[in-house]
Amino acid sequence: MKPIRTTAPVGALIAALLVAGCGGSAGGSSDSTPARASVAITAANQDAVASAALNAALGGGSASFAVPLGTVDRSTAAAEGGATPGVGADLRVRLIELAVGSAFAPLQQGSAIKTAMAARPQAVLTRTEACAAGGSITVTLNDADNNQAASAGDSASVALSQCRPSTTEQVSGAINFTYTTVSVTSTGTSVAATLSFSELRAQTPDGNYSINGAVTLAATRQGSVTNAQLVVAAGGLALAATTPTYSESLTLGGALTLAVTADNAAVPPGGGAAGLTTVQISGAVSSNRLAGGTIVITTPVPVKAYESDPYPREGQIVVTGTANSKLRLTAVSTTILRIELDANGDGTFESSVDRPWGDVI
Repeated sequence: MKPIRTTAPVGALIAALLVAGCGGSAGGSSDSTPARASVAITAANQDAVASAALNAALGGGSASFAVPLGTVDRSTAAAEGGATPGVGADLRVRLIELAVGSAFAPLQQGSAIKTAMAARPQAVLTRTEACAAGGSITVTLNDADNNQAASAGDSASVALSQCRPSTTEQVSGAINFTYTTVSVTSTGTSVAATLSFSELRAQTPDGNYSINGAVTLAATRQGSVTNAQLVVAAGGLALAATTPTYSESLTLGGALTLAVTADNAAVPPGGGAAGLTTVQISGAVSSNRLAGGTIVITTPVPVKAYESDPYPREGQIVVTGTANSKLRLTAVSTTILRIELDANGDGTFESSVDRPWGDVI
């Protein structure tokens, strides 16, 4: 799984996911019960632990940028009934963009639905459109206060029925979204919302992916910078990916927090594509590769990747298992990851190895 990207095809979206009101860090849990590990980290399972931790942070970070912040104040092709956005490279970005972008843009733009809502106070309107290569997407919008703009209490549901954005991709499932706060000023935009995924699945040439569960999220954008935060609901957020060379099912535990900052104008040292994403994570994660066992993840050093980076260039993730066993993952460069193991939990890392990123995730 490659790192999250700071740009996205559907209106600003991703800036990719989230920090609430934001700019805060994912340093703690909103749940009064601390996350607990159930897996001892050893030399035998350290690769599986590293994979679960990195995919939770990087894949979950993508998901966090699902806030439809761009649709609050920017137009998209979907807003005017244009082509359905394509499903891109990573499901956690792709599906959310497709569904949320299509659902909410009409509330903010000069579309036929906006006009219809103006004529029908308190209207709940539904639109079904054919996807480019087959199947359909049905969007139900509720502009609760009939102000033809995104505001607290407005909601939408998106149902994808074997929707084929292209001949090689198919998406099915549903997303439901409700705004809790919306603020648009001359200096920036902020939103908070609840978002749930129901059997959201994609089949693509890269592999098969799915998302199930719910989150609360919030985000602010000022200029080129988006800050966002995602907190997983009590039932957890299940993420699965199966490719020709890789298969993993992750569950991000309830109250797990992801904080993400994306600066679409930041240019890497020496030049390259603009865009810098910074991710922090705190909470419990379980993986099928760990027999369903749980590890606890924190980021003492935020993980950073530029748009042109194949993998993060800096950052550190610490994974804690039972009996205080730990794994420390440090970005040495955009190609090399350092893995350090403290299997006996005495506070000293007794082994260290540098590995190519691609060998681990």
